[in-house]
Amino acid sequence: YFGNSRIELVNLQTKKTTKNLEVIFTEKNGKQFTCVFPPDYKISLIKEENISREKIDKTRTVKPAGSTKHKIKPRAISHGDLILEDYIALNYGKMQTKELLQNKISDIKKFVKKEFPYHQVINSGEDYAVSKQLFQDKYSSNLLLKIQKNRDGIEIYPDIDFSVKNKILRTSCGDSINLANLNSREIELISPFLIQLIFEHRAIGTKLLNFLLIHDRVSTSLVVRGEERQFYEIYSYANLLLLLNKYWQDRIVYFNLRDIKKVNGYIEFRGYLFAVEPATEIYDFAEIRFRLDKDYKMDLIMMFLYPQEQLKG
Repeated sequence: YFGNSRIELVNLQTKKTTKNLEVIFTEKNGKQFTCVFPPDYKISLIKEENISREKIDKTRTVKPAGSTKHKIKPRAISHGDLILEDYIALNYGKMQTKELLQNKISDIKKFVKKEFPYHQVINSGEDYAVSKQLFQDKYSSNLLLKIQKNRDGIEIYPDIDFSVKNKILRTSCGDSINLANLNSREIELISPFLIQLIFEHRAIGTKLLNFLLIHDRVSTSLVVRGEERQFYEIYSYANLLLLLNKYWQDRIVYFNLRDIKKVNGYIEFRGYLFAVEPATEIYDFAEIRFRLDKDYKMDLIMMFLYPQEQLKG
């Protein structure tokens, strides 16, 4: 997934706008793609005669000015009628923050139903099952949540109960994940994390993400495949998910993990995400590639985002 394939370039142009610096690359086959950087980004790191994908991967990640959590206040983002490509270009360099909801929810069932209006919500004690029919007969948006009350309010956690038989991981909300390429120790170590990852992505577009977000400063490469191909280096995957969370409100998000394998000693896998407009057959699609380090912690993430796709047939 994270190979060192080279891109042979014949031309490089830069274009300054009021908000960004754009670097336009032309490949030998005539195709073009654009990398977008904020004004303070040092593009001298990549502006060399022979530019390869390997060199691009080594460029410094984008950090918003003054990126300490205590100094930066949340910024209100209104995407209005912006298409997804323009929304990302306008806001990708801004720090996003989680909303603290622990002491703001008085009725948990009402909160869950409001955030998932197109799902069936059933609770048994402090457990909440959120379910809906599969998308394209294989992609799920199901969640199973556990509620914990304390003096500070409430916490909402994913139910990470699972079973493994014949190297097939089965979750409490009906997912089956093939882990045949991993050994028993690896399966034991990463299974709870995989479940957290699934729940985190299925919560995008809702306030539940504020409880289930598990990433912080995992640097991320984002490729947006719209009318033009845009490439971004983002300092934090959590920041990207919070950004998409605001744009995908009122969408139904489906997410599955597949293709878990070992590559050169590292565990890699893919996630497939569909952010579907309930009233139409239009959706934004993302293929997300993950790699863990030797300690089984998230090391690299690359997202390929395809806006405004539509079911065929």
